[in-house]
Amino acid sequence: MFTTILALPENSTDEQIESGEKWDLAAGRKLSNMAKSKGLNAIENRLWVEVKGNKGPLVESGVEETKQFTREMLLSLKS
Repeated sequence: MFTTILALPENSTDEQIESGEKWDLAAGRKLSNMAKSKGLNAIENRLWVEVKGNKGPLVESGVEETKQFTREMLLSLKS
């Protein structure tokens, strides 16, 4: 599952960080459950990438994070 969330400010409070983590868990869980209900075998690992603004684009590191996540998932399928 690939989920996105607004980038947190540099000096984020613990409350802001915790809120972001809860959002990611909820969204990722919903997507995973939806995939499973359709008969797909969703892996448990999820990628959480921050976006700029409400609709993106991904933050500067987002594309590389996505590539790395994809490589790791593809390698895990070979096992």
